[in-house]
Amino acid sequence: MAVRSRKPYSTPKRTTRNKKIDNKKLDVTTRIRVDEIRLNDSDSLDTSFLEGRVERQSRNNTKKVAEKILKDNSDRIRKLKVIKRLFFTIALVMCIILLIILLVNFVKEIDFSKNNKTSNNVVQKTEEKEIDNNFLFVGDFGTEEFNFDNYDLDYHYVKKTDKKLTTEKLNNDLNNYIYKYNPSIVFLQVGIIDLDVDKSIDEIIDNYGKIIDSIKENRSYAEIYIESLYPINRDIEDFDHEIIKSDIDNDDIKKLNSRLKTLAEEKKVKYIDLFSALENKGKLDEIYTDNGYLLNDDGYKQVYKYIIKYTKDN
Repeated sequence: MAVRSRKPYSTPKRTTRNKKIDNKKLDVTTRIRVDEIRLNDSDSLDTSFLEGRVERQSRNNTKKVAEKILKDNSDRIRKLKVIKRLFFTIALVMCIILLIILLVNFVKEIDFSKNNKTSNNVVQKTEEKEIDNNFLFVGDFGTEEFNFDNYDLDYHYVKKTDKKLTTEKLNNDLNNYIYKYNPSIVFLQVGIIDLDVDKSIDEIIDNYGKIIDSIKENRSYAEIYIESLYPINRDIEDFDHEIIKSDIDNDDIKKLNSRLKTLAEEKKVKYIDLFSALENKGKLDEIYTDNGYLLNDDGYKQVYKYIIKYTKDN
């Protein structure tokens, strides 16, 4: 058997096909590299699908934010409404409480005013006992102008007056005008101002009756004297019509004095007729006055003559 001899090993030759294959690989590799570069180039990428998604997501986020804001605002508005209702409720309650307080105070003032009128007339009674003579003169401008210091009075006296004193005012404040002085004798000369403010004679007499009853109740040991009203004289040149109204005349005064005298008899108190002591032809004598309604020194001397009779006897 014949033996073939081996040829020495040699590197195969590259064929044209192999070269073509290699060129294709090279082209693929090159293209891939180019694509990688393009992939890294953001400007060359088509991101429209991303932008649409972002836009939808943005709209969804905006809607959610708006809904959240509306919800938050609704909560705030609801809370504000609750606070508002609470505030107005509290304010209404406070107003009602204030009105109740004002109403209560108003009622108390009315009650106090009523009670004040009666409480001044009802004071703690003083035990009857021997006391020094204490003469109390209560009246309007007629008594106020009576200067007792001009006379030799040998007894204790107090003068409590008010130019515009009325029977109603006196009756409402007996404690201040009478009780606190604890008098043994009380001289009352009031009523002309009542006529001046258009009080009827019946009203004046009614007030006088209450005054007398209250004094007897709270100062039972005190003697009571009702002084008649003084006459007036409108014929005097300096007569002051602002003090005494033009429609008040001596006939009105005489009618009131007549009723006072009758009341004194009914209440068992003493009546002093000073009208008769001072009048001349039905009016105030010119020698006893300078202005037609106030007494001058001569007029008060005439009054003193009548008063002293009662003080001397006591």
